[in-house]
Amino acid sequence: MFILNSFNLWNSSSTPDIKRHMYLEITKASSICDESMTNYQPHLNSINKFVKKYKKLLIFQSQNIKL
Repeated sequence: MFILNSFNLWNSSSTPDIKRHMYLEITKASSICDESMTNYQPHLNSINKFVKKYKKLLIFQSQNIKL
């Protein structure tokens, strides 16, 4: 569920800056998870917070795009 939401957010992102931030955050969390699979939940929680933080911004941007 989390991964699906992340990909949906990624695909709806219209700015390279937000994609860069998302990439760095997900890469950081996944590398930490690879080192210690027994303690991965806090890192997934931090990504979820990040996704929620930028979701409002992405919705705002999508409403302002003129087709």
